[in-house]
Amino acid sequence: GLKAEPVLEHMKEQGITDETLNTLAFSGIDIKSWLHGFDSVNESVKHSVDTITHHPLMPKDVPVHGLVIDPKTGKLDLIVDGYER
Repeated sequence: GLKAEPVLEHMKEQGITDETLNTLAFSGIDIKSWLHGFDSVNESVKHSVDTITHHPLMPKDVPVHGLVIDPKTGKLDLIVDGYER
């Protein structure tokens, strides 16, 4: 994963204030966790599907699938079957 601290320092150097970072934290966004990323592509896909399916504007009856494509072979793997959620 990515190391959050150097990225946060660079953000501050670019003008992002502590107030803005605190606002994100108070809004429920764990910026350090978000910046860390995921240790696996599958974990990232599952998280993305979960975020989309639980979005308040997403109708509950819409199946959301999660897939990973191998850029070298083009092989497509189903990670989350939206019909089973």
